[in-house]
Amino acid sequence: MLSCFVKNAHNLAFSFCSVQNGSKVFKDLVAKYLIGNSHRTTVEMVPSKTMEAEALEVEKGKLAEIKKNLSEEQLEEIIANTAELKRQQAAEDSASDIATIPSLTISDLETKSKEYPIEVLPNYKDSGVTVVKHELSSTSGIVYADVGFDISNVDFEDITLLPLFTRIMMETGAGDLDR
Repeated sequence: MLSCFVKNAHNLAFSFCSVQNGSKVFKDLVAKYLIGNSHRTTVEMVPSKTMEAEALEVEKGKLAEIKKNLSEEQLEEIIANTAELKRQQAAEDSASDIATIPSLTISDLETKSKEYPIEVLPNYKDSGVTVVKHELSSTSGIVYADVGFDISNVDFEDITLLPLFTRIMMETGAGDLDR
């Protein structure tokens, strides 16, 4: 089962969820929290051939209501502003305006890729987990981590649940543990 979550942000070494002696972590978690969960929601989606027309009618009604409450001067101002906006959008940009747009040339790009030394730590902190790590410069204190799990114990028919499980793991908070 899941025995620990150890985070050492100083050297970016992570040990996520030690797995003890072939435990079926994914199968157990999916069974407990997804399949065995008593909470249910059924969403039935039915296409509508008239939805677009109905939405347009609602929008036309709202616009007619707004227009009804505008004075003649306000209406003329909106028409004039719209015409001016269309004119500005259609106009060509001046050379001085184009010159203010930042641009890169080939000489601005580094021709040599950066090498990051990789360190492989088998059985990290006696957890049974192999950690592969490397230092990143200038991350502004943000930790970038990719986590991989051995899924060889997941039954073939349960493999289709892995994308759902992955999404849940990435989008669900961990309470006080994610600080």
